[in-house]
Amino acid sequence: MGDPVLKPWSLCEEEMETSAVEPQALPSIELDAEGWGGASLRKWPTIPKISPYWALGGLVASISWCMWGYIRSGRQGLSSGDTMVVFSLLVVSAVVMAISGLMRRVALQRMVEAIRRGLTIDRETGKQVQSSELGVVWRAVEEHSANIQRRLAELADAHGQASLELTLAAAQRRLSSIIFSAMPDPLMVLDSYGQLIQANTAAENVFGFQCEESLRSPIDSIIVHDEMRKLIRQSREAEQRVAERRAEFLVGDKFYGVHVIPLALGVKAAEGASDHGLIVNLRDITREREASRKKSEFVAHVAHELRTPLSSIRAYVEMLVDGEAADEATRREYYDIIQTSAQRLGRLIDNMLNISRIEAGTVRINKEPIAISMVVKEACDVMRPSAEEKKITLTEQLTPVMFRILADRDLLYQAILNLISNAVKYTPEGGEVVVRMSPREEQKTILIEVQDTGVGIPKEDLPRMFQKFFRVEANKNMAKGTGLGLNLVKSIVESVHGGQITLASEIGKGSTFGMIFPLMS
Repeated sequence: MGDPVLKPWSLCEEEMETSAVEPQALPSIELDAEGWGGASLRKWPTIPKISPYWALGGLVASISWCMWGYIRSGRQGLSSGDTMVVFSLLVVSAVVMAISGLMRRVALQRMVEAIRRGLTIDRETGKQVQSSELGVVWRAVEEHSANIQRRLAELADAHGQASLELTLAAAQRRLSSIIFSAMPDPLMVLDSYGQLIQANTAAENVFGFQCEESLRSPIDSIIVHDEMRKLIRQSREAEQRVAERRAEFLVGDKFYGVHVIPLALGVKAAEGASDHGLIVNLRDITREREASRKKSEFVAHVAHELRTPLSSIRAYVEMLVDGEAADEATRREYYDIIQTSAQRLGRLIDNMLNISRIEAGTVRINKEPIAISMVVKEACDVMRPSAEEKKITLTEQLTPVMFRILADRDLLYQAILNLISNAVKYTPEGGEVVVRMSPREEQKTILIEVQDTGVGIPKEDLPRMFQKFFRVEANKNMAKGTGLGLNLVKSIVESVHGGQITLASEIGKGSTFGMIFPLMS
């Protein structure tokens, strides 16, 4: 069967009125539902088209017959024959009314079935809804159904668009929540009443609370720091345009920079609330404060260390200018003091520059394969006259030349020379200094140790020995120094060459400084 051809109800009605189909000749009509699951509609009997108004003819005829019979009998009543005729006419009218009602019910049922199945009038098959009185209802139903379908299509499109927007919004919200929670700085969001509405994991760790349990709790019950609570309260009570606040507080063992930012919530504030919320952002500035403190100490130490040799140079130069050195021996003594102070000043400046360059990564490093035993022997030969002057035995225990490391020769020589020089300075006369090399082939490293029999270092001072400008108070009178030598050694060994420095000491027995370098494969 071909595709059905749909047409308006008015054309169907005209065809129904012009068709001369006898009641007994009309077959049953089956509304095929192919295309809607393959099921067929139920069969409805075809009812002749009989208008309910036809029954009025029988009623009028019966009334007319009664009047005529009554007049004919001289108003003496109807005869039995007239009564039978009137009764027959009434029965015919009743039958017509019954058939018309049945036809209307069947047509209505067929229309309802067609609506349920989504069918309509088919020009080719002649499957039509009976009864012209229901045409208006059918057209209204068709129009209403079309409107409903159009509206449903619009609602389906709107629902799809809303679902897509809702999905995107949910995804963005989850992403924002993940980013918010992953931020390393503590962050809290407060509403206009000063109640917590959001916080990240860092804030929970700092203040010791759980965000889910503390939602809508006053911020005063979460933050125990009085000054910080006061700062937040001042920001809430101020107008939004001037509510921003900054301060620094010590929370536990860390310093935090607190930044309070007003947040427009877009809702009208109720009585007792401000017209804006707050974002409380904390930033850990402990390292910055420590760096600032160390910088201040560094400047103070440098100023002190520079002042001492400069004061000495200036004093002796003034005495020479004033002519206080009358003989050559005195002038020679003054010259030696000035030269020693100038050399000390130069070493101080060189050490500070080297340390700063290494820490900043701007020092020029020229690494090359070096026989480590040759560099150690060279440093020992340079320090031997100083050791002999103090009657100190300087012993070398070197390894074969085959052990090589990748290093900057000048920086490596400076580090080894510094350790041997310190050992000679802080070892009393008659002592011993041993420079020992021990290869560790399993770890592919080599250990260089400088061991002395000097005064030793107190146990409490060992962790601070490699800090800038630190000197053991009890040993300051034994030798002059700037307190930068060991810090420079540590920077050369660890930062430049990726090695490791060690220290062991005991009061009255001496100290052992060690340097570990990776061997070349």
